Amino acid sequence: MENDVKLKYRLFKRAGVYYYEDTETRKQLSLKTKDKREALRLLGARNESQAQHSSVNFKIAEAYLAASDPIFAVARQSHVPQSRSRG
Repeated sequence: MENDVKLKYRLFKRAGVYYYEDTETRKQLSLKTKDKREALRLLGARNESQAQHSSVNFKIAEAYLAASDPIFAVARQSHVPQSRSRG
């Protein structure tokens, strides 16, 4: 079975540094890493974000921020408006 999914970004290496290219616009930007594993992970995240709904991407970003900065989770909860129930 073939995979017919066209990815938005492709990976390449120039002078030891990994870059990605937008397959639609041909714009090329550095991933600022020489580590192949890190480059593949960053590229995968970019391609995955193009395939998902923005609300899913936002929830994933919140999860990463909460895991890396516990204060973020507390600050985020304090800014969530209280729901009002009418009875």
